[in-house]
Amino acid sequence: MDTAMGHGARFVSKVPANALGDKARAALAGAGVDVQHFVRGEGRMGLYFLEVGGSLRPSAITYDRAGSAFATARAEEFDFAAALQGASLFHISGITAALGPGGVDLARAGIRAARAAGVPVSFDCNFREKLWGAWASNPR
Repeated sequence: MDTAMGHGARFVSKVPANALGDKARAALAGAGVDVQHFVRGEGRMGLYFLEVGGSLRPSAITYDRAGSAFATARAEEFDFAAALQGASLFHISGITAALGPGGVDLARAGIRAARAAGVPVSFDCNFREKLWGAWASNPR
């Protein structure tokens, strides 16, 4: 995190309204990240599991994000204009878009708000083929 390098960092996300969501929020806040723009709501925490490879067997990752609070988030749940106040950069990952059509809408809303606020946008494609399964039934 940039906070470890002396820079401020603000995180905009949605977590489940339960103890696990609260723990995630608290862990980021404890690292100096501004989490005031977190939204709490229905759903669960999205997870991924890493099975470390050995010898000739490669590592394997299993994503478990379908139905998570963030995967079901809607752009109108976030106040991007407020979150971008004082920001010098808006960074977004392609993983947001990979979660499905709603993720694309969310990414677009954040990017539009950043452009309207004159905040530069950083986009990390961060392509993860396994995550694009949400698009199988609704390619756009």
